[in-house]
Amino acid sequence: MSFLRGISCETEIQTGPVIDEICEESSRTEIDLVVTSTHGCTGFVHAVIGSVAEHVVRHAECPVIIIPSREV
Repeated sequence: MSFLRGISCETEIQTGPVIDEICEESSRTEIDLVVTSTHGCTGFVHAVIGSVAEHVVRHAECPVIIIPSREV
């Protein structure tokens, strides 16, 4: 994937409430984009457990791309 050359990428492991940690990191000035996945749950399951990806999209300080973790 030559088109990705020169693009820096950072992976970091944190402990704590997932949504809070991701959104806090997204506010750093050097963060341009958050990429996360989703299980694609809907209906009752989504209502009961919510969606980390949905909350990150709503509260992150930078753009977010969501990638499905399985084929839809």
